[in-house]
Amino acid sequence: AVQTIQIQLTFDPLDTTCTICDNTGKLMNGTISYLSRDWLELFPNQTEEGFQCFKYNELLSSNYDVGSQECVAGRANFEEACCDDDDTFSTYDCEENIHDLIAEEINTITPPDP
Repeated sequence: AVQTIQIQLTFDPLDTTCTICDNTGKLMNGTISYLSRDWLELFPNQTEEGFQCFKYNELLSSNYDVGSQECVAGRANFEEACCDDDDTFSTYDCEENIHDLIAEEINTITPPDP
């Protein structure tokens, strides 16, 4: 018997302009208080902390596409501080939902250590 497996992958077009928030939320004008080593390796002249999210978003959207390592680094470094993701689940909400589902399905009570 021959089994067929089909996998479908969907990617953003690589020529799409890079933005910090992409579709994860709305860009807010927060202040960046920390620059990671990855960011500083890509942008050695961008060492000033305290820049606003709008400035970093402008830097990325004016110069880089989604597929670039600069875009990936920008999103990884600034998404949490710059994007309002009220419309999406936070990590805590996701973990809480998973915990509740597991607790409903499995007996999670463990006896005390002897």
